[in-house]
Amino acid sequence: MLRENSVHEKNISIILFLIIIFVPGYILYPGFMPRRILRLAENTNDRNHRM
Repeated sequence: MLRENSVHEKNISIILFLIIIFVPGYILYPGFMPRRILRLAENTNDRNHRM
């Protein structure tokens, strides 16, 4: 049970870390970061299809 709790806490800390990174970026550049992520996803999909 202790190990499960530590893993769960790690997941929460990672989520909080991502929120701390993304929220200011989203406020500063609304719509910029999601578009960039979507573009990266599209590029990786294109590469996979070509291969």
